[in-house]
Amino acid sequence: MAQNVLDKVGKLIPRLASDHAGEVAATAAAIVRTLGGAGMDLHDVVRLMQREPVERIVYRERVVYREKAPSPPQVDEPEGAMSPEAALAAATMLIGVPDLTEKQRSFVRYVFRRASDAKRAFTLSPKQWIWLNDMVERHATLD
Repeated sequence: MAQNVLDKVGKLIPRLASDHAGEVAATAAAIVRTLGGAGMDLHDVVRLMQREPVERIVYRERVVYREKAPSPPQVDEPEGAMSPEAALAAATMLIGVPDLTEKQRSFVRYVFRRASDAKRAFTLSPKQWIWLNDMVERHATLD
């Protein structure tokens, strides 16, 4: 059975479920006409339906293997990084500095809250450690 005939009949079969008798009769006639145009009839369709299914095996021309994505590099604390206690002391000292920008003041409050919360592990990113160290060095010399 040609694939285009199967496609046409496949589109017509769902219309057989119509509630309208005239539409069902017209659809059955269209199926018979479509099959007749290909030199077949409904008996050929039944024979196709009763045939044992054929296993279809698809071979690929090539197989592509992807390597596992590399994990991000481990970043250690920068040299001279502070312990949580030292960060808490630095944040306590910096809270009283009047010439901090609002962004710096917000960051210092964040460090103070995180370092003083004993329930959570205290970590800062390398950039945060550097920023906190720079603020401490800049404002410790002003005192």
